[in-house]
Amino acid sequence: MNHLPASATLLMLTLLFGCSAKSPDDTTGGGGASATSSSSATGGASTGGASTGGSSSGGEGGGGAGPVEMLDGPIERDGVLVLEFSSLYFEVDPSKGARISALRWDGIELLTDAAVNAVNWGSTFWTSPQSDWGWPPPAAVDSSAYTPTIDESSFRLVGPQASYAGKTLSIEKAFAADFSREAVVITYTIRNTGNAPFSVAPWEVTRVAQGGLTFFPTGDTQFTPGGSNPLPVESAESVTWFDGAAHPPDGQQKKLNADGKEGWVAHVAGDLLFLKRFADVPSSSQAPGEGEVEIFAQSVAEGGYVEVENQGRYAEIAPGASAMYEVTWLVRKLPAGVTAQVGSGALLDFVRSLP
Repeated sequence: MNHLPASATLLMLTLLFGCSAKSPDDTTGGGGASATSSSSATGGASTGGASTGGSSSGGEGGGGAGPVEMLDGPIERDGVLVLEFSSLYFEVDPSKGARISALRWDGIELLTDAAVNAVNWGSTFWTSPQSDWGWPPPAAVDSSAYTPTIDESSFRLVGPQASYAGKTLSIEKAFAADFSREAVVITYTIRNTGNAPFSVAPWEVTRVAQGGLTFFPTGDTQFTPGGSNPLPVESAESVTWFDGAAHPPDGQQKKLNADGKEGWVAHVAGDLLFLKRFADVPSSSQAPGEGEVEIFAQSVAEGGYVEVENQGRYAEIAPGASAMYEVTWLVRKLPAGVTAQVGSGALLDFVRSLP
């Protein structure tokens, strides 16, 4: 995305979309039940499905000796909601737009916090295209309090109604532990609460620290959006790579909008792999001026963080209907002999081997 400086953003704020299934349409008329703990996205609505897989084997850096079937500790903890099991700690803050506020593996944090940038931290969700709302994102979508409902190993949160660009909508986010895959399944629902149809795409925006390696299978198109500087990426093994260590933050914001393939984007920080899986979207079905995968590198003055972004299908939603977007998050420790290097076949094999 394109940002304003943090100071301007804060001032303006005060004033004021499963594993890969192909589907012709991500729009449904249904409501947003919370995701089940081993579902895959099939069609638009998130339904029970194909993923079984089992836990990752010890030789591949998985956490623990076998599947875990219960959470470690309560979900509600001091105002935040937590899914903790195996080596994974996953946290959501209902008071901050149901933002994903922490993602840890064996205690090691993968997301940035407010100390890096007071406004843009953690992982959030918007509607696309950005031209609908400019900057900052609508508070009712991005930062206002959401109302939670908690189940045994999952929870969902519903945000307030938002109105912009002739659209009236609300967002629901559901988070469920998938014990067999040691993963979290996230289901985003955009609900048309107005009287007129509109078209949008779902957009997940995840902030990680500078210096990592971000990569995804190369699709049909790549471009630098207007108002941004080109992101220095490399192409190897039919994969697009951004090496944050080789290209540290400077005085410029840099952005790549792209089509992907296979329905995933990955990021490695140290010896930890963070993998996001979603339904692959053809370039013809992406939002105007946007991409299925986007990588944004912030300037050093604004914290120098990197955004790993993914978008779902751009589709019309009728009044009273909704559209759902499922994303599965996995974290694993890299196996011995697998390194975070541009063009690494072993790294790609490891990513593609995960359940």
